[in-house]
Amino acid sequence: MTHTVFLSYPHADRPAAQALHAALEDVLGKNTVFIDEHDIRDAASISDTITTTIGRCKLLVAWYSFSYGRSRACQWEMTAAWLAGEAEGDPLKRVMAVNPEAGVEHIHPASLRDARLLSAKDVKDTARRIADHVKTLESPLSAVPRFQGETWHGRRRDSSNRFVGRVKELWQVHSALSNGGERSTVMVRADTARVQGMGGIGKSLLAEEYARRFAAAYPGGIVWLAANQERNPQLSALAERFGLPEATEGPERVAAALQRHLGGLKKAYLWIADDLPSTASVDAFRDWLAPTGNGRTIITTRGIRWKGNGLEVPLDTLGDDDARVLLTTRRPPRDNAERAAAEALITALGGHPLALDVAGASIVERGYARTLEDATDQSQDVLDLAADLGEDLPTGHEKSIAATLLHSIRRLDDRGFLHLAAVLGQAPIPLELVEEVFTAQAEDEKIGRRDAAKALSAARAESLSSNLEDGTDLVHALVSRTVRLHAPPPDGLRELVVAVMNRVLPDVDDIRTHDRLRPWLPQARALTEEAEDEETLTLLGWVGRYAFARG
Repeated sequence: MTHTVFLSYPHADRPAAQALHAALEDVLGKNTVFIDEHDIRDAASISDTITTTIGRCKLLVAWYSFSYGRSRACQWEMTAAWLAGEAEGDPLKRVMAVNPEAGVEHIHPASLRDARLLSAKDVKDTARRIADHVKTLESPLSAVPRFQGETWHGRRRDSSNRFVGRVKELWQVHSALSNGGERSTVMVRADTARVQGMGGIGKSLLAEEYARRFAAAYPGGIVWLAANQERNPQLSALAERFGLPEATEGPERVAAALQRHLGGLKKAYLWIADDLPSTASVDAFRDWLAPTGNGRTIITTRGIRWKGNGLEVPLDTLGDDDARVLLTTRRPPRDNAERAAAEALITALGGHPLALDVAGASIVERGYARTLEDATDQSQDVLDLAADLGEDLPTGHEKSIAATLLHSIRRLDDRGFLHLAAVLGQAPIPLELVEEVFTAQAEDEKIGRRDAAKALSAARAESLSSNLEDGTDLVHALVSRTVRLHAPPPDGLRELVVAVMNRVLPDVDDIRTHDRLRPWLPQARALTEEAEDEETLTLLGWVGRYAFARG
């Protein structure tokens, strides 16, 4: 069925949205306005709704209450229609907003506050205004070339379905990368956004969410690079992904070939350099920018050194409403006592996203009261840990956040995977590497695979590890540091990992193994940063052989 208007509203505002729906159909006719009766939450269903329904409509009307900004589905719907309008040159042609609140600061992008902002007091008059605008639109949104899935190059990331809030920051990023969104008065590069914040604050997650939510603005695709790792091997892998014959040649030839290829796309693409070290120079910063003018760059970092190089998008801790959603999404409070404990946890954790996510996992197993007790532990080791973690944690909440991480780690019966993560680098850890290490420990392949699966499952259940789509797991730096400081790996584990790598990596001589072994190399490089013993020097040799084979 073809509709004329897509009415986008948060589930909490259903009665008010239904009243507007009825008023609109009185003016436009029956079955001309789509209103979704389901409370959509997961990204797959959101994407399906956008591609199958919004594209058939001419206009999106947003019931923009406070709840609208907290609804992930609503924000995806808004973004889809906005990008379609951007492709025509004026997103305000395709989006109108009804504001039921007294103020306008909750509305993003800010352009909506100044144009076509409709009152919720008289829905009949509002319906007539919407109908008058619809008459000026000839084609459905699908006629605008913006409804398509993203093409992802580099390590694929999947933004968590627990992503909450950050509406203002997402539109700030879009402002930096386009002529739309919230315009900045700061004179900076118009194609670069620096997402900056402390450890565990959600920088990478924001970049992932932006890449997926705004993917339609980048028909040239999305490139994801790890800025805390060597650049040249990643560019070679990217060139190979594009099928460029220069992929196995030297770094300068690879860079030139990528520049020609990306520039030749004549389409915008998104270039993400994740986790640039705070010590990087300005020249190093610029080395990670998109290599051609049709590229738009997001750099995530803890650093603040590069003023004037891109629009800075600072990430702070979550506000109370968003923190409440993140903390309680797995298991909502069942009574007043649990609601009170949830509020106390939000205060204790200071809105720190990683700590909230870990606490949310704990609540499923231990409940609200015991999780709160853990988080507010004042034992000496927690105080020491908070001091050791230093700048990674928000001022005033160090003890509670450190306690949350430490208690979650100590709850694990099997810390084997976290011990492995603690001796490795901060890159994703391939499942094959985990299984090989556990097999070497057990001296039995069947038992090793079973133990590896058990340890991974335990870490994921506590939100201490994230399983990525490409067959790797990622452990946050704060978690790894907490393990090293207060639940250290057993003696000899690092040496065992090096021995496993020295047994497997000789396969790099056969270039046909490189796709399989590529995720191993960042970890091998991390282990060989200090090569003082024979086994580590041998591993360094295999890292060099891989680089040689790649050209």
